[in-house]
Amino acid sequence: MKKQYRVILFLCLYTQLYSVTSLFAKNNLTGDTSFQYKLNALLKDADSNFINYKSTEINYLHYNSKIELSNTPGNTTIGKEFSFSKWTLTAILYSGITQQEAEHYFYYYEHILSEMFANTCFSKKYTAPNTSFPIQTSYSRKTSDNSFEPSRMHITAYKNNSNQYQVVITIEGGAKSICTILNPDSTKINPDYRHVLQYIVSSFYNNKVQENLVEELIKGTDKFPGGEAYRSKYCFENANCKIIKGVDGYFMKIRYEQNMNEEQKDEYFNTLFNSIYHSLWNVFVWYKETGDVIDDKSSKIIFCLDTDHIYTNNLHKIVLQKHSGKWETLFGKISITIQ
Repeated sequence: MKKQYRVILFLCLYTQLYSVTSLFAKNNLTGDTSFQYKLNALLKDADSNFINYKSTEINYLHYNSKIELSNTPGNTTIGKEFSFSKWTLTAILYSGITQQEAEHYFYYYEHILSEMFANTCFSKKYTAPNTSFPIQTSYSRKTSDNSFEPSRMHITAYKNNSNQYQVVITIEGGAKSICTILNPDSTKINPDYRHVLQYIVSSFYNNKVQENLVEELIKGTDKFPGGEAYRSKYCFENANCKIIKGVDGYFMKIRYEQNMNEEQKDEYFNTLFNSIYHSLWNVFVWYKETGDVIDDKSSKIIFCLDTDHIYTNNLHKIVLQKHSGKWETLFGKISITIQ
């Protein structure tokens, strides 16, 4: 008799703090064209970490910007923390002593952005509960009908530690992965595979890994580095599955270790991608990870929750990775990590 799986995915999204995400409608505003021109130039250079617009050095890893978004010289800066690779541009658009003025400038610039981006961006507003401050609107770029670039820019009105009310626009530098919204078709996947994967994913989202997935502790040489390893109650064909309990909680490692040449590995990787894609729900997105951590011979695909086409929720995610060289020894030729 086949096992029956009841899959329930509880998603806790704090929507009471947010307005509805929407594409801008074109407004009949006469925007600040100079501000729009300068902002466009900075956004176009954001992928390269504003390399063309770093001016005089203020202090270590912090520079003035050659383009001033603020009317006050020196209030537009580009900097980063030492441990991070991405740079951030910060422009103080208003600084004063009244909340009313800060709100005025916040909505003034928000309207300019609305006119500027029209139907090319998603936006989402956050307002702190029980107060009008802070206010923040985040923007993500729509790249097609079913894909977007996660938010790299937001405008915020808040009260700082010096009791000054400020309106600040922030732009994150560095490459951004394009997220594609899933449109799964359950007829394209083996139902047993889909039910098992959904059951595993739901167990992680509902914090029921110990109860639903963990079988027995693996002792001796088979213990996974960095945490206690357990046999999994559920696995997939041709795979080696373990549940690992590390310092940050549980994660599941699914390894495919059979001998494959590069062409066969690519085919198997694509098969696994389609299996995961059509097993999940349309509240998920997938993207290819960018950055220095992945070498040229490796591929890494992330599946995670979509947060209103603005951000991705990576608290829980599925990572599909094709390994090369030394990583094959530890992780197998292809691995799936669920956390």
